[in-house]
Amino acid sequence: MADEVSQLQQRLEESRQQLEASRQRFRSVLTKSTEGMLVVDQAGIVRFANPAAESLFGRPREELVGARFGFPILAGEIAEIDVLSRRGQPVVTEMRVAETEWEGETAYLASLRDITERKRAEEQRAELIGEQAARAERQDAAARMSLDTFHAPPLAAGDARNAVVLGQLLIEECVIRIQNAQ
Repeated sequence: MADEVSQLQQRLEESRQQLEASRQRFRSVLTKSTEGMLVVDQAGIVRFANPAAESLFGRPREELVGARFGFPILAGEIAEIDVLSRRGQPVVTEMRVAETEWEGETAYLASLRDITERKRAEEQRAELIGEQAARAERQDAAARMSLDTFHAPPLAAGDARNAVVLGQLLIEECVIRIQNAQ
């Protein structure tokens, strides 16, 4: 019987060591990730923050851990959140959340990726597309106007003065139409 107890104690100790090694690997992955990683408990309190999260929020781990996260956390969801860094700069982040266990309790692992530059590029792209569409519309309007203008009644032969006046009127009309198209 003493032999069985000794074997059970040895297995228990091996299991503890394996569990601790597993925890250390998990923490190592979180710590070395280039994405901001936060562990948030069910009450919304940050329980862990990796160095990338410190950089993203512009705050040391000591200020993050124990603080209220302040954003809704839904496991399995992807959300964009705006974070204000300590330097006052807005940072757009993509947040992905997975349910996990932390120190024996249900918690949420929030992975945060800075997408500020991607969002700026998307906004610039949309702006350029809008400008191109407006430019194309103005060019189309000018082309339509030019075609409409040439449907003027023909001049009598030798009526050069009327031709000059008509030409000036056509130019003025073109200018007005182009300005209105803009």
